[in-house]
Amino acid sequence: MLDGAALRAFVEPSGSSVATWGVASDDDATALLRDLAAAREPMTTRPRALLTAIDGISLLDGAAISADGSVRWNVAVPAAGFTPTPRGWRWPSHA
Repeated sequence: MLDGAALRAFVEPSGSSVATWGVASDDDATALLRDLAAAREPMTTRPRALLTAIDGISLLDGAAISADGSVRWNVAVPAAGFTPTPRGWRWPSHA
């Protein structure tokens, strides 16, 4: 979490899921995911970790859209540089 930021997130230590606050658009989601990937790169010890869920929404199917429809995670994740695999999305720093 960045101090004073309007967008906040928590990445599970394994890197498989992310919880977010303040994300209201695809652009917000893409920017937040890019920032998380950049911040996570020097800290990670799990280079093969795959992102599989955001806010409890599975990224393993095509309908990864927030409950209110304002954020299309299925659009934001690849736009942020994540690469698809059969089991999830590979973090950009380890693509």
